[in-house]
Amino acid sequence: MAEQARLEEERMYTSQEAEISRKEEERIAEELSLRQETERLLEEARIAEEERVLAEKNCEEEARKLEKYKQMKAEERRLKRLEQEAKQKEEEAEAQRKADEERRKEQEAKALREVQEEEERRKEQEAKALREAHEEEERRKEEE
Repeated sequence: MAEQARLEEERMYTSQEAEISRKEEERIAEELSLRQETERLLEEARIAEEERVLAEKNCEEEARKLEKYKQMKAEERRLKRLEQEAKQKEEEAEAQRKADEERRKEQEAKALREVQEEEERRKEQEAKALREAHEEEERRKEEE
């Protein structure tokens, strides 16, 4: 019976570990996605900068250059905003990872406490059973 309880606790602990592992994989996937998005945004910013430089060199169409410059500035603002958002998401992901790690440690500590408490209860029950058997033996001896 104690073995079944122990096996059940191990199964529950393994299930908790699997859940923690799944969450960790999700967090890693999200971080990878954020990094890829950041790289894409940086490439867009580089291209936008190159386009701005080329537009400045083309003096023949001043009106078009000015309009394109305005568009690029708007794009730069958008990209800066997107970079800030990506940075914030990365920070949030890191905070979530730390929280998940803390939660995992707490769950492990709780599972260990539960196992120790169950072991203590089992030992107490065994000791009680031994005492009762000893008392019963003493009563039998006294009766004889």
